[in-house]
Amino acid sequence: MAFGYEPWLFTTAQDSYFGFLIADGQNIVLRDLAGKLTTLKAKDVKSRTKQKNSLMPDPSTLQIKEKDLSDLAGYLLSL
Repeated sequence: MAFGYEPWLFTTAQDSYFGFLIADGQNIVLRDLAGKLTTLKAKDVKSRTKQKNSLMPDPSTLQIKEKDLSDLAGYLLSL
């Protein structure tokens, strides 16, 4: 997983929050999958868990050929 794209789960007494860690200090800032930023007070966080798996699917599950995947990546990088 690329740095900054590790998914985290934070739990407070009221709710759970899932997203990418943007800032970690007295205030914790998460970006969710829709791009919305959520700020939590660190003192309110009961637990934090770094998720082991990426949210991106494994290329082998896409059922496309390696050459097609390479062509797609090349195209996207050229934009």
